Amino acid sequence: MEPPPINPKKVNDMYANVYKYVPKEFQGDALYAPPSKAQIVEAIGRKKARADARAKAKEAKSG
Repeated sequence: MEPPPINPKKVNDMYANVYKYVPKEFQGDALYAPPSKAQIVEAIGRKKARADARAKAKEAKSG
């Protein structure tokens, strides 16, 4: 059984927001690894898609 795929947004968030607080001896752990370029691009794409969907829903709601 394969593990579930890694969520690119979570990888990006963990590195950006948590990594600086992780003790030096644990910074090499895969959990805190810097995201790859592909993961960054995918996370940004998902964020933009959500923002576009929210804007579209807000526009539809207001008339």
